[in-house]
Amino acid sequence: MRSVARCHGAIAAAALALCAITAVRLHRLSNAPYQCEMTYMRPGYHQLNLSSPLAGRYGLLRYVDEGRDAKSPGEDDIPVLFLPGNGGNFKQVRSLASDSARQAFRRSKGSSASHQQPGLAWLSVDFREERSALDGAILGQQVKFAVDCLRWLRAQHQARRPEQPWRIILVGHSMGGIVARAALADLASDPQFDIGAVLAVMTLATPHTRSPAHLQPALAAAYRALAAAPQLPVPLLAVTGGGADVLVPRRGARGG
Repeated sequence: MRSVARCHGAIAAAALALCAITAVRLHRLSNAPYQCEMTYMRPGYHQLNLSSPLAGRYGLLRYVDEGRDAKSPGEDDIPVLFLPGNGGNFKQVRSLASDSARQAFRRSKGSSASHQQPGLAWLSVDFREERSALDGAILGQQVKFAVDCLRWLRAQHQARRPEQPWRIILVGHSMGGIVARAALADLASDPQFDIGAVLAVMTLATPHTRSPAHLQPALAAAYRALAAAPQLPVPLLAVTGGGADVLVPRRGARGG
């Protein structure tokens, strides 16, 4: 009996030690200094009349900076499509869009008009803050709408500037990165869509290997289908949330 008691005591002590180490680690992470620079912006969002069967459920908006030097996107600006994640809002694009616009403005101040490089024209999808990490059906609908957005944007460009090649960048936050990858996988079989026009896909804290809320068979099936899809010739830049992200660990956010 004494050996059993000693065994239970050792297990309890080990469990308490593990809990203590975990608590200290989380405390240190939560109190780690963040070196951030304050940004100021006056964001605006213009609704686009997208032709899609899901246009009544979702939306596509163009970001504009209503503040200093606000202007419409230039003809040579590269469109960037932002896809929010689980419960995310389309307005989450504002920090990326505002900062890139500010950097482009600073860069253009010392350049002549003939030597200015193209900027970025940001667009954001409104998924109505749906919980795509909890429902495979919702994730599937978001993928379909992302496909419609890409086809529509390509058609709009070809109608305005058929002589110029179309290019685009995709940025997905959280589950938005899964939507971006799945949409391109669907478009890979479309002979009228040039996958090579997609310059890159950037994901931010995206659970590439497994949904953090893996509750549904449909969600598991979506991940299996994405894993089985052929690898596309599109650069994937996966940015993790770092050590402070306890929901999506680094290994799962490093790309599929």
